[in-house]
Amino acid sequence: MSEELTLVKLTKLFYRELSKLKEMGPEEYRKRWSFDFPLEAYERIGRVVQIR
Repeated sequence: MSEELTLVKLTKLFYRELSKLKEMGPEEYRKRWSFDFPLEAYERIGRVVQIR
């Protein structure tokens, strides 16, 4: 089975999954991943997703 995704759809899926990670909060994210949540990248992707 295979499926083709447009870049827009893939970006929206990626953003949706990032949103789930953001919901865990900065402390929990850092605890699990040992890095700060990439908020700036998340916001940039969000702007692109909203335009499309």
